[in-house]
Amino acid sequence: MIYLDNAASAPVDPEVLTAYRSYAERYFANQEALHSLAYEIRGKLQDAAAEVSQLLTGEAGHYVYWSSSATALFNVVCHYPGFDRARIVTSELEHPALTATLKRIGAGGRTPLIALRHVQSETGQVNDLTAAANTRGDAVFLADTVQSVGKLEIPWKQAKLDLVFCSGHKIGAPGGAALVCRNSAVRDFLSTARSSDYLDGRPEPALCLALTDALKKACRDRDEHAGQAAQLKTKVIEALAGWMLPNGRKIRLTVPPEQSSPFIVHLVVSGYQSAVLVRMLSRHGIHVGAGSACQAESNRPSPALLALGFSREDAYAGLRLSFWHNTEGQVNEFLRAFREVVKEY
Repeated sequence: MIYLDNAASAPVDPEVLTAYRSYAERYFANQEALHSLAYEIRGKLQDAAAEVSQLLTGEAGHYVYWSSSATALFNVVCHYPGFDRARIVTSELEHPALTATLKRIGAGGRTPLIALRHVQSETGQVNDLTAAANTRGDAVFLADTVQSVGKLEIPWKQAKLDLVFCSGHKIGAPGGAALVCRNSAVRDFLSTARSSDYLDGRPEPALCLALTDALKKACRDRDEHAGQAAQLKTKVIEALAGWMLPNGRKIRLTVPPEQSSPFIVHLVVSGYQSAVLVRMLSRHGIHVGAGSACQAESNRPSPALLALGFSREDAYAGLRLSFWHNTEGQVNEFLRAFREVVKEY
């Protein structure tokens, strides 16, 4: 099996999986209980929170909120009363889980929240969050960093970010998610969101600890992994960008390489529905993406591609490859199978 859909969910790192099992066997108790094991678990989670804060922001003292997924984190944060019926600054390129949550908030005259992605998960486009910060005023700046944590440097200080996010599924952990918060009002709300308002379930300690281990590994090897991913991306681009398809059209890059993450390459295969291509490639044991996994079964064209100005037909033709510990041999096999598939289409 060749797996090139890591932006949706990456394979679990064997070392992290082993650690997760040991954590699950030891730290299974409810951390809110009064006995000594609960106190031990709380201490472990506090230490892990300091590590997550240090890794994501360069500072160990920021508040960390644990949850089961980034989607759950978005929903909890957007329950903050200060965002209710307020004007939100965002874009049409945000993740569906975030935009769905923002739509429930409403819109008014103030601008208390800026919500933007660091890396667009479908096209891989890297947004300049520091430039966006120059017009923020007194707004809270929420940066969806799910696709960049452990892969690219997070501009925490430069962009004066208030909220950043990490998902275990994107960096080799078996699950779990965390956010780091700087804003004091949002932090105070989050500190009671679970215990008093029951807006979220109790986080599983083993997942939180395993997520921390995976994050440490990803950040430690970040530059090496980014360099390897960039080489694979270049190989795909050189082989396919501008390649004449059997239908007489050419494959196009959605975003220039210098403006996108080294871990994601997104192509528009004009005249071919990407959902069909994905299923045909699966029969060759090769797994790629057809846009955002959260909308993979939708019969609608890609909202991101439409927002970028692509035609409705081309918005059905986006194909995403995303890398995480892949090899040149795997990319070669994808290229071979892809050429066969478009001929058989």
